[in-house]
Amino acid sequence: MLEGQQVRPGDTLFTLSSERLSAAGATQQLIAEQLEQRLRLLARDRVLAADRLQEQLRTLESDEDYIMRELNIADMEQVSGGADWERSVSASAVSPCRSPSSRPRSA
Repeated sequence: MLEGQQVRPGDTLFTLSSERLSAAGATQQLIAEQLEQRLRLLARDRVLAADRLQEQLRTLESDEDYIMRELNIADMEQVSGGADWERSVSASAVSPCRSPSSRPRSA
């Protein structure tokens, strides 16, 4: 129908549709695709965040182990006046850069 055109019984004046159109095309389809993309990104981000948390946990546990070894060495040094300290260092391999044989010996 055109504006000003005479209407007769049975003429179609307009058609209703649940599909909304925009200049880009089917709006509902575009929105659905964008929502699906967001869901995929959120799922990926969740996996990456879980991986980061696991890595942080492993690092913290390693740090805790190292600190506990250091505390044990300090306790032994305090109790024995240092005699056992040198033996505990070589036994626990706190300093992986040097082997016990390459350490300078005290006189």
